[in-house]
Amino acid sequence: MGKSTFLSYFQNNLVDNIKKLLKEFNLEYLEVSTEDSYLSGSFKGIMDLCIYNQNDWDRIVAIEIEHTSNYYQAKRNIEKMKEWTHRSHLRNCSLLHIFNEDSSITPAQINDLVSYARQNQKKNNGFYYDFVFYSVDDMRKTSETAERLTFCTDFKTRLWMLLKEINLIN
Repeated sequence: MGKSTFLSYFQNNLVDNIKKLLKEFNLEYLEVSTEDSYLSGSFKGIMDLCIYNQNDWDRIVAIEIEHTSNYYQAKRNIEKMKEWTHRSHLRNCSLLHIFNEDSSITPAQINDLVSYARQNQKKNNGFYYDFVFYSVDDMRKTSETAERLTFCTDFKTRLWMLLKEINLIN
């Protein structure tokens, strides 16, 4: 399925804002890419956004945007990142799921996704998960929507913790 115009611009605006946020965090050495599929080892899929250190591709923060997605697509996004992480004890991955409040995912399904994503987190298997929500007031305001999400305290805190979990912060 093709990506909506809103989502394409929103994704690019998120990249720009996350770069600004990383600079605010004094983490300029980290890179942010969009629609990335290169990872060491076997990886099935593409990440909407990826934060990484060019010198260490075994530690990434993947960001998946669930704009109109359903539960099964969201779960597949978790599965692909968990599989990549668990194929090598050297790999660490944090996944930040960004859900549109108007997506077709119910609160019970969110609970199931969180349980599924975090089941191995307690065992310290190198995979970490968190999620945030965003709302779209006006489909023409992709830049404002991305900026409002990126610079809210909730997003900044969750992203910081995920970066810290996988030791991307020196």
